Amino acid sequence: MFLVRGVLGVAAFAPERDGAMGDASTGLLAGGAAVAALVATLLLHLLCLGTPQPWRFFAWIVTLATLVVTPPPHR
Repeated sequence: MFLVRGVLGVAAFAPERDGAMGDASTGLLAGGAAVAALVATLLLHLLCLGTPQPWRFFAWIVTLATLVVTPPPHR
């Protein structure tokens, strides 16, 4: 977030007036990303234990999850 807002000057997730470190929701977004990374790690571990091609299954699951959570473009 600091790189995007402070260095590149792109207002991501909040208006520019919130500064380079963001506002109160920035920590929530970072925490959510950390939880998502742990869930993905757990998922891959479980796939490695029980499937013949765990990386292929993982790639499909991550791709489908990304498509589900990505908002549609603005028109």
